[in-house]
Amino acid sequence: AVSELREAINRGRAYTNDLKAVKAAAGDEPEVRAALIELEKYAAEGIRPLSDLREEFAKLAGTIVAADRSMSDTDWIGRALQRISSLVKFRRIDGAGEASSTDVLVARAEKYLANGDLESAVSAIEQLDNSAKSTASSWLWRPKVRLGVEQSLASLHARAVARLLAVRG
Repeated sequence: AVSELREAINRGRAYTNDLKAVKAAAGDEPEVRAALIELEKYAAEGIRPLSDLREEFAKLAGTIVAADRSMSDTDWIGRALQRISSLVKFRRIDGAGEASSTDVLVARAEKYLANGDLESAVSAIEQLDNSAKSTASSWLWRPKVRLGVEQSLASLHARAVARLLAVRG
């Protein structure tokens, strides 16, 4: 039942029925109840799969970098870049530059997402400053939800395996 629930969640669809099946088989342990409560929050609508989160971030990345430039550049070169970036979004994608710069953090997050490392991508985005982080917040809450759900699934999976081993042992 936990495997079927995981599959439904990974496909990004509602998982109410799959969750009911897990509840029927689940015990009354506090860890299990806590995991089920977390999963119930999103069962009716489901959560975005990783592939959707990647696509959404790719569309938003240039806007995040542009938002940072609009706040930080006040010299004539910065103002010129602001005007240009209002017409065309440009940014570094090679990861070169100051380690804490918005360009580098956004490029890192994209790399992590491409490798399926959602936790590291979220960590990189959380290091952004001011308006860049504010712009990213429209995306950031979705992967945080996914990470919470994945943690709950891992907890349920561990409990299910422990029960199977106890029955066989």
